[in-house]
Amino acid sequence: MDDNYKLFMDMLDEFLSGLDGKPTMLAGNSRIINRIRACARRTAYFTQSEDAFGRSVDKYNDIPLIDLSEYYDSTSGKTKPVVPIYDTEDMNGLTDLYAITLGLDAFHGASVTGNNVISTMLPDFSKPGAVKKGEVEMVAAVALKNSKKAGVFRGIKVKSTSAQTSDAAVTAEEGTE
Repeated sequence: MDDNYKLFMDMLDEFLSGLDGKPTMLAGNSRIINRIRACARRTAYFTQSEDAFGRSVDKYNDIPLIDLSEYYDSTSGKTKPVVPIYDTEDMNGLTDLYAITLGLDAFHGASVTGNNVISTMLPDFSKPGAVKKGEVEMVAAVALKNSKKAGVFRGIKVKSTSAQTSDAAVTAEEGTE
């Protein structure tokens, strides 16, 4: 990683400069977030702050780094990363990084016909019994009003395919979206 972190940071900054303003967050899998954190420490662009719940928030150039973690895939019965590391013949060890700006003029949630996003159906508390059944329903969608407020940096190599260690492989292919 020491060999190419400056090139990677230059490419990341070039990607971010193509967006409309500074994004609200950089989101990806744990491997790319760890790589950005390591590169940011080497270039003095790494900062930390504390959120309202006392949790530490890592930042690159004052942009929070968000690990999107994993989700449960019910068809395979396993957890899978939200942002995968591709292991195909033409995309071996590559992943993506998402830059998102949240706001009413950017990426935001929307409700159907202006109704409440969350509906609750409470149980009948006048009936006997210790266990009551209620329901909570969320009907919503997301919207991106300005396509320059979000972007994806594709083809970032985070996993070595040769005998070298994976720590040495942080490169990005040309052609970001």
